[in-house]
Amino acid sequence: MSEVSDIQKIVTSGACIGCGLCTGVSDDITMVRTSSGLERPKAARAPDMADINHACPALHIEGLSDGEASAPFHPVWGHLDHNFIGWAGDPAIRHQGSTGGVLSALAKFMLDTGKVDFILDVAPAPNAPARTTYRITESWSDAGGSRYGPAAPLAGLPEAEARAKRGQRFAFIGKPCDVSAIRLLAQKQVWLKDALAYRLTIMCGGASEFSKTADLLANWGVAEDELAEFRYRGYGNPGPTTATLKSGETLQTTYQALWEDETAWAIQHRCKICADAIGMAADIVSFDVWPDANPVGEDDGFNGVITRTPKGTALVDEALATGALIHNRDIGPDDLESFQPHQSRKRRVVWARLAGQRAAGCIAPKTSNLGVKALAQETDWHVLMTQAKGTRDRLKAGRGTEEAP
Repeated sequence: MSEVSDIQKIVTSGACIGCGLCTGVSDDITMVRTSSGLERPKAARAPDMADINHACPALHIEGLSDGEASAPFHPVWGHLDHNFIGWAGDPAIRHQGSTGGVLSALAKFMLDTGKVDFILDVAPAPNAPARTTYRITESWSDAGGSRYGPAAPLAGLPEAEARAKRGQRFAFIGKPCDVSAIRLLAQKQVWLKDALAYRLTIMCGGASEFSKTADLLANWGVAEDELAEFRYRGYGNPGPTTATLKSGETLQTTYQALWEDETAWAIQHRCKICADAIGMAADIVSFDVWPDANPVGEDDGFNGVITRTPKGTALVDEALATGALIHNRDIGPDDLESFQPHQSRKRRVVWARLAGQRAAGCIAPKTSNLGVKALAQETDWHVLMTQAKGTRDRLKAGRGTEEAP
């Protein structure tokens, strides 16, 4: 496993995703916003790095072991147990949530049935709704929705720990890298092992910088402090991107227009070397099911769902039995290739990208239980060399590395 003694080395290597794990476990570290709008750690003094070295997704990404999982391991898609297309049983949740509202429906179901006392996830920042912050909630009234931009959900761990000391249990909803981090941290911190009931995630297309949102607001002639609310999608599938101003004025664009030029999203470098964007450490994964990953117009909203563990399967099955979720049809690996082709392509070459990261002298995460080396061994050697060299050369040219905050 990669180990470091200086938190800033993780940042300058372009390996940090800004998840907030380090500030969640150390009082010596705070998250600060960089000039490009990223969330990055800054240490006031040398922190204890033991738990960070074990769980930080810049250093270690680990999927479920076969003993934790409830189904065999598929070489591309990981452990697949109950896999289907579905949506929230409550029409309002389905309409408001991203695509079919499955994660929102499960969050509400867990709270309503007392399976957990609170949810730790992300939501619009109260005084800056285009930005994202962690959220702890005991009653589900509104979905946070998709958030495209920097977020540090694990900065909420100290508040979660304080609640855990009062006997409360919780579910965590975050990106796959966040889920890997919290699972690994639970191996080291007893309170977290006891209090963390469920891990839920998405299939992730990458965490963008804030620049695309800033450009959209600039094109509209809107300053951030004029915003009362900002939603990237939802209220339809995929639904519009909507800015509601304090003046009451509403501005909108379509999801398709927002994503028309994907190069403008400036995905963070860590996402380009991500060995797990499909939630291989989660109990439950929810994802978009548009053919070839592209929405065509608007519809009522559908999610793909994968359960990976016995407790994840039991939770989903109970939600289906009570009507909190609706089952449409079962799906398999061929469907996943159709819905998420970019994930399959990336998993086949990411081992080479990680090699290129190391060849540039930068930190790269160790991977466990993800199968990426085996996939690389089935991939054309020339493709792997191109991917490794491209990653190395970009870093050597300063594209991907960062200044310390």
